[in-house]
Amino acid sequence: MKRWMINAGICGYLAALAFGFLCVACQTRFFWPPVYFLTFDMYGGWSGYDCKMQVIGEGQSGRFYVLSPGPWGEFKPYSSALSRQCYDQMFEYGNFLMRPALAHTEHEPILRVFVVEQEYPKKFNLSDAQYEAYYLKPKPQRIYSHTRMVMSPDGGILTQSPTWLRYQDNLSVNDNPRLLADATRNRPFVWSAQQTPGPGGYAGPAYVPAAFLPRLGSPVTE
Repeated sequence: MKRWMINAGICGYLAALAFGFLCVACQTRFFWPPVYFLTFDMYGGWSGYDCKMQVIGEGQSGRFYVLSPGPWGEFKPYSSALSRQCYDQMFEYGNFLMRPALAHTEHEPILRVFVVEQEYPKKFNLSDAQYEAYYLKPKPQRIYSHTRMVMSPDGGILTQSPTWLRYQDNLSVNDNPRLLADATRNRPFVWSAQQTPGPGGYAGPAYVPAAFLPRLGSPVTE
């Protein structure tokens, strides 16, 4: 009887692992807490960088204006560290975030609106005092500014580029002839995830050369 119980426990454990593997492979999600411990993609999408979004308007005189937060102050919904626009990293609601500042302030005519993505390693996401106490040296400013899109004052998208991490990923592949050849020639045997069309996805055209990747100028550096 004891041996039967041990064998049943082992078989049940292996069956649970197989069930979790099939859920990930088939992209099937069950919103049941125990299933969370059986999947194999936990924390797979976490990045070593933190992101902040800046919305900056360019006036007719060439002067730049901060359009988010709005004129009534900064809104931080979940913590005291990040503003509302930083939670919209895909910037799907960018036109809604810039409208309050344009509608409720007096300003010169705005020609363009820049959406600037600022990435910095999480290692430096500490206060100056904490960083100096732990590393025994001043904290450097390691911020990478990347212009995600340029919009018109009415919210229309004029130009856009991928996220900073996707942009760096494309550069790393395009600068490696072997990876570039594999990405354009090979196809995955098992489609375990929905592929994104375009450069960087299997379902789209081939990778474009690194010299032709869109790189928009940043008003922060200007």
